[in-house]
Amino acid sequence: MISRIWFVRVALYLVVPAAVAFVALPALAYTEIDSGPFDWESSFDGSFTDPDVAGGTFTASEDPLTSFTLNLGVDNGIQDNWLKAIVMATDVFGAPTGTPLWESGGFQALGARNEYEFTPGLPLSADEVYFIGVDSGVYTLDTYGDFTIQGTAEGFDGGSFWSSRDFAAFQEIAASDVTTLIKLGTPIASPEPGTAVLMGLGLTVLGLRRRSGAR
Repeated sequence: MISRIWFVRVALYLVVPAAVAFVALPALAYTEIDSGPFDWESSFDGSFTDPDVAGGTFTASEDPLTSFTLNLGVDNGIQDNWLKAIVMATDVFGAPTGTPLWESGGFQALGARNEYEFTPGLPLSADEVYFIGVDSGVYTLDTYGDFTIQGTAEGFDGGSFWSSRDFAAFQEIAASDVTTLIKLGTPIASPEPGTAVLMGLGLTVLGLRRRSGAR
């Protein structure tokens, strides 16, 4: 007959390794730059036509730029656009400069406002300022149409909202920025619960085999 002590020993062999696995490999969170949640009174929608580009800037604290979101839509009821998200470097004044460091595939912005997520995986330089935004024909090919992009009337992380209309120089909206959730860095994933349990079972079997072999 199997004793109660044997059950306790098996449970310890199972639980302890699983707990150690979770402690030894904690899940590391992304570094996030989050301009929301926000209240509608302190936000605004910028309306643009083609060829325009609009977005905001942020200071990179880690590498790479894993993902970012933009809240986009149309306000004229005509859902006829083809857009691309872009990432750009900035000059000493914080304005976007040069050609895009990265651009997304083409997509259509639909409805009054929807959140779109982009995953560049783009290497960045720490403490440098970068621009994320959407383009309707200034820098990217085969893009066109009207769009709105949501901003927050409260600047964050030293950034600002910037836009360029009809190929003109970028203009800044001070004390504001684009509404976004930016994720930086590459977290280390912890083992799934099933993986930890399997590790515990494996160690349990090894322990029992050693006990039986020693008799």
